[in-house]
Amino acid sequence: MKKWFKRGLFALVVFVIVALVGAAVFLLTFDPNAYKNKVEQLVFDRYQRQLSIDGDIELSLFPRIGLAVEQVSLTDKQSDEPFAAVDHARFAVAVWPLLWNRLVVDHVAVSGLKMWLHRDAQGEFNFMDLLQRGPNEVAQHTSRSFFPTAQAQSTSMVPDASQAEFQIDIAGLELKNGEIHFTDEPSATQLRVVDLELNTGRMTFGQPFDVIFKGALQGESPITDATLEGQAVVQLEPHLYRYSAQRMNLALSGHLGAYEASAATLRGGVELLTHTKDIRVRNLELSTQGKWRSDTLALDKV
Repeated sequence: MKKWFKRGLFALVVFVIVALVGAAVFLLTFDPNAYKNKVEQLVFDRYQRQLSIDGDIELSLFPRIGLAVEQVSLTDKQSDEPFAAVDHARFAVAVWPLLWNRLVVDHVAVSGLKMWLHRDAQGEFNFMDLLQRGPNEVAQHTSRSFFPTAQAQSTSMVPDASQAEFQIDIAGLELKNGEIHFTDEPSATQLRVVDLELNTGRMTFGQPFDVIFKGALQGESPITDATLEGQAVVQLEPHLYRYSAQRMNLALSGHLGAYEASAATLRGGVELLTHTKDIRVRNLELSTQGKWRSDTLALDKV
C-alpha cells in the first residue's frame, strides 16, 4: 500500500513540475503583439470603430502577469475622427479569475489620455453606443471571436464564461497628463480639460467608488481659463444601463466667458440612463463668488 502511495505521490509531483515548466515556457515564448490584428478586428466588428495599436505590447511576469501598451487610438463610430488615444498604459491581471468571467486587475496606470467628446445637433453623444449594451454581450462576443471551437465543444469542468455574469474588479486607476475635449453643437460650446490628473478607489460593477481629479479648464467658445478640481462617488451599473456620480463636489476658479470667478462650487448628483438616453440631476447646488467683466449678460443658447 505504501509502495503505491509513494508512486502516486511521485507521479503527482512530476505532473505539477511538468505543468509549471510548460506554463513558464508558454509565458516566456508568448508574443502578445501577434494578437494586435485580432484585437483590432474584434473592436471593429463589435463597435464599428477603428482601433490602432501602433506601439509594442509588452508582457511582464513578475511580480504578477502584466501588460504594457503604447500609442493606442480609437476612432468615432463609422468615422475616421479620433475619439480617444493613450500614450502609455500599464496593468497587471490575475489569470485564474478569467475562467469565471472576472477581470481582476491589480492596478491601472495611464498617461497621455486624450478624449474627444461630441454632442451633435440632434443631442446625441458620440460615446452612447459604447454604453448601450450590457457587459455580458461583450463577454460572449469576445469568447466566440477568440475561442469559437472551444465554445462549441466545451464539455470540461472549466466554467462556461459565456454563461457567467461578466465582472470587472480593478484595484485602482491612476491617470496623468490627460486631456478631454468637448464640443456641443446645440450651444456652440467648445471646452477642454488639460493637465488632467485622476485617481480612483477600487472599481467594480454595481459598487460605488471614489474619484478625485484636478486639471485646467480652457476654451474659445466661451473664452475660458480656469483651474478645476473635484471629487465624487461613482457607480457603474451596465447591467441596468445606469451610470451615476453622487456627492459631487466641484471647485472652479478663473475666467469663464464674461464671468471671473474667484471661487465657484458645484454640488449634487447626476445619473445617466443609456437605455432611455435620459440624464437626471439631483440636489444640484451652485455657489460662487466673482464678478462680471461686462455690464450686459446674455443668456442665449442655454
